Amino acid sequence: MRRKAKCEKLGCYSSDSMMIIRETITIKRDTTIYIHVPGMTVHDTIEVEQDPVTGLINSKKSILQVPFATSYAWVQNGKLHHDLIQKDSLITEVVKDALWLIKENETLRQKLTIKGPPERINYVTGWQWFQIWSGRILLILLFGCTIFITFRKFIPLFR
Repeated sequence: MRRKAKCEKLGCYSSDSMMIIRETITIKRDTTIYIHVPGMTVHDTIEVEQDPVTGLINSKKSILQVPFATSYAWVQNGKLHHDLIQKDSLITEVVKDALWLIKENETLRQKLTIKGPPERINYVTGWQWFQIWSGRILLILLFGCTIFITFRKFIPLFR
């Protein structure tokens, strides 16, 4: 009852319609794949014959470097030595849009509208009611006194 009176004076909210909001969120992320290439060392030795014309048996080291390995080759005492040293490597490859995360949200919302107060009629306040009733009582007393003064001649008790 109190809320109704307050709404009538000040206005209140009311929900006219409901809305369902559906929202789909797609999140795409790239993923990096790491491939580990383990390191490894390979030794190989081959006999070499001495050249009778030049007489060469020894040579300097030949070095070959690539991103995943290093190679050393040389002739020493008539033998060809070759070392292939594979480096520890981690190959990274990025895969585009590998992870997909799809979220679906459904929200129920009420559309709120303000219902204004009805056209204002000047209501009587408590103080005004007090004044009205005091005036009525005063009028009744004045009317009673006037009748008493006018008719007291006829009442034998008050003569």
